[in-house]
Amino acid sequence: MAAAGSTSLLLTLLAEPMASGSWAAVIRMPQLGAVAASEYSLDLHLRLCRARCPDWPTVVAALIDGLDLVAVAPPTEVPAGVTRSLMARARQRGTVLVSTRPWPGCDVTVRIVDRRWLGLGQGRGRGWGRLRLQRVTLAATGRGTG
Repeated sequence: MAAAGSTSLLLTLLAEPMASGSWAAVIRMPQLGAVAASEYSLDLHLRLCRARCPDWPTVVAALIDGLDLVAVAPPTEVPAGVTRSLMARARQRGTVLVSTRPWPGCDVTVRIVDRRWLGLGQGRGRGWGRLRLQRVTLAATGRGTG
């Protein structure tokens, strides 16, 4: 699975399984911090591996063996053999593997196609208020959507 183009989308996808007790890791996303994760109530069962290690597939494979969900921000070019190997390992172990960008063989890619913020401009006038809600429209593509 790929959650493309949005850290909020990725965290939202992780939130429900983790609320049910699943454990997860996020690899190669140094910009993601504990505060952002805690806003989605992910702080208790989430492991952040921030380093941009060159041998990230080995790290992902090891985490697949022990966790329920593994999310990774892969480099721009990932060899098809690496993705096939990781996806096969995840299927075998019953782990959900989520990439932040589509890669070869990905079953489903979820993207935000429209985003609207609500809250500003309400009350005193334009530019005042607080962002209270974000509404998004998602699109899912790939062979796993049918």
